Amino acid sequence: MTFPRRPRMPATDRTPDRKEHAMPAFPEIAFLLAFFGNLRDRVIRPGDDPERGDVMQWVLITAIGVTLAVAVGAILIAKITAKANSITTTTP
Repeated sequence: MTFPRRPRMPATDRTPDRKEHAMPAFPEIAFLLAFFGNLRDRVIRPGDDPERGDVMQWVLITAIGVTLAVAVGAILIAKITAKANSITTTTP
């Protein structure tokens, strides 16, 4: 079983980079390069994207709100449990 030959890249006056040379044979490489390039740009310059908004501020506000809600719930449960334990269940 033989596979058809791939067309050769046209000869140019410059030597192609390894990435450019591998892209026609492996389209996944082009996708991965674009994906990781975008990811790298977001990590290196996270404040440059105007569409991101105030993500860190909202995460912090949400975390504080959740912490307060858990604290209030724990206090209520402790008070209700203490009151329930103080009720006598024996009949005189």
